[in-house]
Amino acid sequence: MNRSPILFACLLLAAASQLSAETVRIGFQKSGALLLVKAEGGLEKRLAPLGWTVAWSEFTTGAPLVDGLDGGNLDIGHVGDGAAVFAQVAGKRVEYIAGSDASPASVAIVTQAGSPLHAVADLRGRTLGVTKGTSAHYLAVKALAGAGLAPGDVTWAWLSPADARAAFEQGSIDGWAIWDPFFAAAEVQAHARVLHDGTGLTSFREYYLATPAFAAAHQDVIAAFIAELVSVRVIARQDPLAVAHLLAPLLKIDVAVLERSESRKLRYGASALSDAMITEQQAIADAFAADGLFPIAPRISDFIVHHSAP
Repeated sequence: MNRSPILFACLLLAAASQLSAETVRIGFQKSGALLLVKAEGGLEKRLAPLGWTVAWSEFTTGAPLVDGLDGGNLDIGHVGDGAAVFAQVAGKRVEYIAGSDASPASVAIVTQAGSPLHAVADLRGRTLGVTKGTSAHYLAVKALAGAGLAPGDVTWAWLSPADARAAFEQGSIDGWAIWDPFFAAAEVQAHARVLHDGTGLTSFREYYLATPAFAAAHQDVIAAFIAELVSVRVIARQDPLAVAHLLAPLLKIDVAVLERSESRKLRYGASALSDAMITEQQAIADAFAADGLFPIAPRISDFIVHHSAP
């Protein structure tokens, strides 16, 4: 079959572009802003002119996502404040590249609707479920201290969000420290009652991490990534209910749950880490070290890479 020289040249260029395209591998969680970035598809449009495509991988919590970064299976990802600290303690090869806005009302300690507990202090001698090393874990530590309780005054049940939800509904734990959208699901579907949310105790930020090699070699991709996070912040703030309806079928979560979660979620955007963010992270590291979770608190500033955000 005869082909025109122009058509043949176009086919060669298309094949060459496919072969030369690089892929940035991004890990995301259901609780994070990256789910909206993925759904909107804006990052792919920003990166296409740079010759990049995007491969997305979903994680339930931050610890396995960090393992993916450290193991060379991911280039960029996001975790909560507590998971970022534990990554440093474990010597994971990651760098902070940005932090989100604070969203303290998106994490809480809850109890059952008919529970006799009405304040955090009532947890003395009770069982508290939480995923170890997470933002909710830090909230629990701070809330207990604020109520005059030591970590040893409660029985800790180290559970994944799914296992904690089952234990909560069965009544085998008395309290549950958890973040959205699992927090919102507990309220809407299990009629959970809030003992204390993060207000006044934790900023509950999201942190964006990259492998040191990727951050050093691909500043253009990092800049596009941060710019897209800033862009979706505008979308999320303008119409949180529309965002809830967009994400609900993707997450296979009732829209009422996402409406509750998105209505209070401020954990969007991205900016270079400020002194305030670094201080917050250091406080988390110090608190976990004081509770014996690791021997020495890491120095957070050793893992900060300042990138300018739009």
